[in-house]
Amino acid sequence: MISEILLPPDWGKAWLNKAGAYQNKGVETARSYDHFDNQLVWEPGSVCNNAIRFACDVENQTRHCADIAKHFGLQQRQFLRQWVITEVSAKLLNIPILQWLKLYGLLRDFSENHLELDVQPYGVRGKAILFIKDSQFKSIIVAFGFLSTES
Repeated sequence: MISEILLPPDWGKAWLNKAGAYQNKGVETARSYDHFDNQLVWEPGSVCNNAIRFACDVENQTRHCADIAKHFGLQQRQFLRQWVITEVSAKLLNIPILQWLKLYGLLRDFSENHLELDVQPYGVRGKAILFIKDSQFKSIIVAFGFLSTES
């Protein structure tokens, strides 16, 4: 079963489906998987026209992560929101997530669904634009992002 994730205008299209169900149509995509073997597929839209890299991440709120959330002093939902934006940021900057956590920790949660991240402190010129969403599928949190060298 393929379910479309609703994205802002110009962000393209995204689907959540069982791993392997998406048939590549010759379009460049970003993909991520949750622990239930669900696959998030993102076909970026025009917002990524000048992007040098793009990435996505998906987490299911039913995943037991209370211990690690407590380690960071967060409630589980808040931890998962911070995790997905941190994971996307690490993917964009090509830094393994465990190394990112050791060097920088989790990115802060934000009340808006968009975040513009200055990536110069991470040794890269440009900016990362991130979008996070509690999807219309109540237990799923998704994040999308792209890296641009334009300031």
